[in-house]
Amino acid sequence: MGAVIYRDYDDDDAAAVKQIIGQAFTIGSFLTSERMLDSALEVYLRECLAGSSWTQVAELEGRVVGIIMGNIPGQPRVPGVARNRWLLLVNSLLTTARARGHFQELAQTQLIAATEMQLVKRQGRVKQELTLFAVAESARGLGIGKALYQAFLDYLASYGRGEFYVLTDSKCDVGFYRHLGLSEAEHERLGITYAGEPEELDLYLFTGIVPSEESAPPEQLTQIL
Repeated sequence: MGAVIYRDYDDDDAAAVKQIIGQAFTIGSFLTSERMLDSALEVYLRECLAGSSWTQVAELEGRVVGIIMGNIPGQPRVPGVARNRWLLLVNSLLTTARARGHFQELAQTQLIAATEMQLVKRQGRVKQELTLFAVAESARGLGIGKALYQAFLDYLASYGRGEFYVLTDSKCDVGFYRHLGLSEAEHERLGITYAGEPEELDLYLFTGIVPSEESAPPEQLTQIL
């Protein structure tokens, strides 16, 4: 196995990153239309890029296998702001247009997004955000996630920022954030349809603290990430 390369996100990475997002966040289980899913993944990616001031990807043997993004308010957004906002608008319209016969699914994704905004507003105090963090299933356990996460903490520390928040839900590995030492700050439960069946979805907002240089990460992180 070759060495892992860590670098800034490039727009040529979009297809690989959308695939990782689809795996990590099970968006496909909420959207049954392939065309609608494709534009929704593009919306998700462009929202993250438009709302981030920093990115890093992990590349292994020429393939992107990990992605992390973060935002510090007041810092310049990542390059390509106009393009990201344009693609966000276009694909938002495409998602709506492709929702014919799938309006319940569209309404459900909009409800989730609106509820996440409410969690952020209720929390209010912490402004720095871990915008996106995902590692391909095939690359987990190699320490790639650990390196990406540490790079994000270093980014915050370089600007003297000591806290951040991240949004997640019960379809993701919530325990993962607890292992990282993050604290649950906000929570909301929704009734949804998942894989064609009604069930509950828990939305969470976790907050984290940038550790001091003397603090050591939990030993189990190497296995998790």
